[in-house]
Amino acid sequence: MTFRLNRFARHLSIRAKLVVAFVLFAGLPVAAVGGVGALHALALLSHGLESRLRTETTLRAETVRRTMSQSEADVLFLAALPTVRALAAHGDPRSAAAVSEAFFGFARSRPMYDQMRYLDPRGRELVRVDRDASGRVVV
Repeated sequence: MTFRLNRFARHLSIRAKLVVAFVLFAGLPVAAVGGVGALHALALLSHGLESRLRTETTLRAETVRRTMSQSEADVLFLAALPTVRALAAHGDPRSAAAVSEAFFGFARSRPMYDQMRYLDPRGRELVRVDRDASGRVVV
């Protein structure tokens, strides 16, 4: 079964033949160029999205680093307080009350902390300060 163009074209009007020729000789190249353009646009969008995600990730990582650095400095500050040192050395209840007051004041100035605790070397909680949903500090 062979396809004969003359036989097929003989039944078409001149107008239909021109439309077919136009589609073949003009439409297909335009479609090909459009497809290449769409692929290029997709690649550019993908690259732009990747760049934005990389920038966002870098910014968030820097925020985490700063927060961790600030937390480290806060822990070192609290550990150096005379009341905390006395509690660590002697473990007496008066020192625990003084540490609780110090933690209370510190927690008021640092709203980023929801809880502050002092644990003895055996892991027992001796001092605890919590921030509730309204922002008040509860001992």
